[in-house]
Parts: sequence; C-alpha cells; structure tokens
Amino acid sequence: MKLTILNISVIICGSILVLILIGTIIWRIYDYYVKKNKTSNLENLGFFDKKTINEIYQIQNNTQTEFLVNILVKNKFSDKKYSIFGQILITNNCIYLLSNMITNIKNHKLVIEKNGLFIDDTKRKKVSNWETFWLYDQKKWLDWKFKNTNYEILILVDESIDLIQITNNSDFKIVKPSELKQKLKNSNSKTLNLNNIKKIFINNNIFKNKKNNNGKTRNN
Repeated sequence: MKLTILNISVIICGSILVLILIGTIIWRIYDYYVKKNKTSNLENLGFFDKKTINEIYQIQNNTQTEFLVNILVKNKFSDKKYSIFGQILITNNCIYLLSNMITNIKNHKLVIEKNGLFIDDTKRKKVSNWETFWLYDQKKWLDWKFKNTNYEILILVDESIDLIQITNNSDFKIVKPSELKQKLKNSNSKTLNLNNIKKIFINNNIFKNKKNNNGKTRNN
C-alpha cells in the first residue's frame, strides 16, 4: 500500500499525540512522587507552638531584639531536606534559637537525649512532638549560613519545672524564661547587624503566610 501525504500526516500526528500522552503520564507520575516526597519531608519538622510564642513575646518586651517565628528553610544537611526554626531571637550580639517549651509533665523526671525527650518513669516513654534532632539539624544550617557569627541554641523549659528533674544528655543548654530574659537584658554590646541577620532568615523562608507574619517580627 502506497503511503499518501495524507496518510503520512495522520501517522505523524498520531505519533506526536502518543508521545505527548506518554510525556504527560510520565510528568504526572514524577510530579506526584516529588510532591509526596516533599510532603513526607515536611512532616515531623516541628510545629507552631502558641504557648512558647506568647511566652517569648513577653520575655522580649522592652529589649532591643528581632523576633522571628516559623521560618522554614531548605536544609541540605538534614535527612528531611528542610528545617523549621520555631522561634528565633536576634539581639545586638547573639542569635538565639529556642526549642518549643518543655512543660511540666505530671512532675515526672525528664531525660533529654540526642534522639528525643523522654519521661523517666517506671517505663521510659518518649514524648511526642518534641525532637532533639530538629535542633541538631538547625545547628548545621546555622554553621553554614552564619559562619563566625555568635549564636546559641537553647532548650526552653517552663518556669515551674525544677531543673533537678531534668537530665540533659544533649549538646544544648537548658534555660527558663527568667534566665532568657536576663540574657536579653545583658546583650548591650552591638556586634551584629540585626537587619542583615533578619534578611538572611526571611530570604530563605519558604513559608509566606499570615501564621508567620510574612517574615515580619515584633520589635520592641
């Protein structure tokens, strides 16, 4: 059978349509798995803790600080590929990264390990929604972005907790709100540019919504 120009055109058009269909299917499969992987990576990174935020708002009153909340960044050093900085205080001479506040859990003894927070009862039980690896991942990102910049990663605990109740096997210091407030009051010597530090966090922030105030801060 001789192929006419019309037949050849139909075959070519049909082939193109088949290729487009195959390409669309491949793209949809790729897009699905990329989004699924991204969603999976964003799970268990931390969360917006209103109680901690409110506590820090009170602490930073009448101090020269910038306060940022819920900053999500890409973090190549994290297995999750992302990190959420829940609470960041930027002072004249130090960047303070704060964990979500540990509250008094029925007066049990607590143990902070490198793999999480545990209630040290008759049977050790891990506390959900509080992970030490969040802080370690944040530290790696900070070492990368803020080399030679003074910073501290602090584990914030409720004022009512007796520190004798806590065994800290992590690499981070424990502070109560009252201690943090004193730190902020003592940060008078200006060695950091607050606006420049703030810009680095905001420019790397993936979250752009009202919950984190679009990167805005409460500056007193």
